[in-house]
Amino acid sequence: MRRVLALLVVPVAWFGAGFLTPAAAQGGAPPVLVLSSGEAKIGDKVVVRFEGWNDAGVTLTICGNEGLRGAPDCDVARGQGIGLLRGKPTLAELKVEAPPATCPCVVRAATSTGSAVQTAPLVILGAPVGPLVRPGPPKPLVAVSAEVSDVGGGLGRTLRTLLGGRREQQVSITLRNTSTATLSKVSLGVAVGRTVDGARPVAVPAVEPLAPGESRVYDVPAAVSAPAWGRYVWDVTADGAGPRARTEVRSSATPWLLYLLAGLLVVDIAALTVRRLGRRKQRRRNAVGGRAMAVP
Repeated sequence: MRRVLALLVVPVAWFGAGFLTPAAAQGGAPPVLVLSSGEAKIGDKVVVRFEGWNDAGVTLTICGNEGLRGAPDCDVARGQGIGLLRGKPTLAELKVEAPPATCPCVVRAATSTGSAVQTAPLVILGAPVGPLVRPGPPKPLVAVSAEVSDVGGGLGRTLRTLLGGRREQQVSITLRNTSTATLSKVSLGVAVGRTVDGARPVAVPAVEPLAPGESRVYDVPAAVSAPAWGRYVWDVTADGAGPRARTEVRSSATPWLLYLLAGLLVVDIAALTVRRLGRRKQRRRNAVGGRAMAVP
């Protein structure tokens, strides 16, 4: 009974005196939220007051680590959607649950687009407290991997490849959505060359929206222009899902038949040279012998 009366008295006190509402919340300042109590036990309920919000609604969650890393720190699964009275104070009741990260803890309110995010500190009695973990650099929301293979063909294409001619290949790219939202603006980029800086871009297909956790493979045909020999680097990128995701794949082209023909040519030239040198020596011997016979 006392608990019910307390929940009724607190809103009246807030609206009547407004002493818990920061002055910054008045006069068109950024939106704020205030808790009816700065500490509570797990299972307790606190009243949250929204002041100066111009959005239709927000999601209210309890976060550990002061919510510094976003979703990894917050109890997203038990997040509570709150409808707001635009530009007017709104009250909501929130049940205190243990967040996935250690305290210091906060109550976090955020719009669906992230255009407005505010937090209020909350001491959760009995909850473990740990050091703050600062967020690292942002990671791509899509994982990309790739592998390169030769495209099969007839005898003519095989001979051309073995002679160092144009090499028909295919890069198979796997995209995986590592986020919890559908990614609809992902774009691929592929370039091939002996170095990344000198790589030549390759035409790529459009990427269809990726559902959360979905993986999809795109086979991109490409060709290494003649003379195709040595090592090549394939630079594969994915943009439009947070920071750029990138991977590099190495391939090599060895024109064995060309090397064989070149080796045979070298052997033939060497044999010809040896024969010519032998003939030259023989002529010299014959000339020396002729002069010796002509002497009386």
